[in-house]
Amino acid sequence: LAFCINLTYTVIKESVVVGLGLRPERTLMNLNHLQYFLETCRYGSITKASEVCHISQPSITAAINNLEKELGAKLFDRVNNRLRLTVVGEGFKDLTEEFLKTFDDYCQSAYDIASSRYTKIRVGIPPFLSTIITKSFFRNFRCSIQISG
Repeated sequence: LAFCINLTYTVIKESVVVGLGLRPERTLMNLNHLQYFLETCRYGSITKASEVCHISQPSITAAINNLEKELGAKLFDRVNNRLRLTVVGEGFKDLTEEFLKTFDDYCQSAYDIASSRYTKIRVGIPPFLSTIITKSFFRNFRCSIQISG
């Protein structure tokens, strides 16, 4: 079984897929579909979500349908022309928010590294001065301090 991030995967043998508990028709989620799902949750409306995302309503509907197919569960119920999250939808929403926040943090860190805003500094300080110096010196830095003996 070979997986690729670009929304495709290759199945060597269908029995391997079934043995791993994956469905042969499996598609891979993408970040846009997750964002469309969250906007639909936020507004309770595919129409409003499509306006905010600057994409057509059928595209939002297709993205949500693909997510539901991927998960094998309904994410929304229609109630009085509004969408209401199912129990599965609620859990998926929480997970998706957490994932996208982590992904945003990852992207920001990658941009920081690429733009040289990330620098590793090693400082040697005698143990008796370490408490005084580290508090005053590193106060204005966003950093992690590792003390090695």
